Amino acid sequence: HGLRTVEPTEWVAYINSDDWLYTGSVQRLLNAAPDADFVYGDCDFVDAQGRLAYARRAPRPDMLIPLFRLGLMLFAQPATIFRRAAYEQLQGFDERMSLCADADFFARALMTGLRFAHVPSPSVAAFRVHSGQLSTMRAAEMREETRALSSKVGSARRTDRLVFLRWKATNIDQYLLQWLRKPRCIF
Repeated sequence: HGLRTVEPTEWVAYINSDDWLYTGSVQRLLNAAPDADFVYGDCDFVDAQGRLAYARRAPRPDMLIPLFRLGLMLFAQPATIFRRAAYEQLQGFDERMSLCADADFFARALMTGLRFAHVPSPSVAAFRVHSGQLSTMRAAEMREETRALSSKVGSARRTDRLVFLRWKATNIDQYLLQWLRKPRCIF
């Protein structure tokens, strides 16, 4: 009593307890997904109180592998949905990775040739940034797991830096906003 059967679903996502999806976001992601295995959107980054710190425009799908080779996952996990069949094909998340299991999962998907699609602005989700995040508190372990990803995507190439700079240029206004909102000491 109280248990019910859950029908299998075609799409899966996971979201951290302190992040959120905006109203209508799942439908926007699904509408962009007819031929994709993974669909991701842009994401807002908020502070511990839920105030907007900055937004991040995610890179185009063709930029993802070069960015991963640089050790960068520049789309947000709460702003991403994926097909259950892709999850099963990849055998889920590698539970040996306590901090980068999502990046590892997405890197394996890219290297397997699964198809990614991007939904441009407005943002579909909000990711909370705070000092208590595991990736911040366990920074050395985070760096080690990030280095381990390089074996899956290969070494960085010279052209990868150009891809990174092109992506960064699309977010220049958000970097400026982030800088302006940063507390400063005035003498």
